Amino acid sequence: MTSDDIKHLILKASANALNQLADSVAADAIPETPLEQGTLRASEVYPGNDVDGSHTATEDNLESKVSFNTVYAAAQHEGWAIQHRGGKEVFWQVKNYSEPGTKSKFLEDPWKKMIPRMEPFIAASIRKAIDEGKG
Repeated sequence: MTSDDIKHLILKASANALNQLADSVAADAIPETPLEQGTLRASEVYPGNDVDGSHTATEDNLESKVSFNTVYAAAQHEGWAIQHRGGKEVFWQVKNYSEPGTKSKFLEDPWKKMIPRMEPFIAASIRKAIDEGKG
């Protein structure tokens, strides 16, 4: 196995691991995501449902993402926003969530919980890919 082969295996395994981690975060985020009509939850994009590749890590770009794509997603996530209405700034704050378990930081908190598992998971994925590549 050449050094280029090993590099390829490492990058591919890393991208796959990052995508699996992001998919796991996406799944963990849904129960915490505010729910009224389901629009916010339905707007979630992650590697497992990424139709244009913008959220999926590749060998050339080791970055996977999870996002919620509605105009109010950031305000719901932060629990507040400043809106501009009639030339005035209006402070908007989420006062309560309609479903138990839903909250602000619905995406940030699952990422934070994942942090301790990320490095060992990626390392194990790389080791496995190299071992399988030797066979």
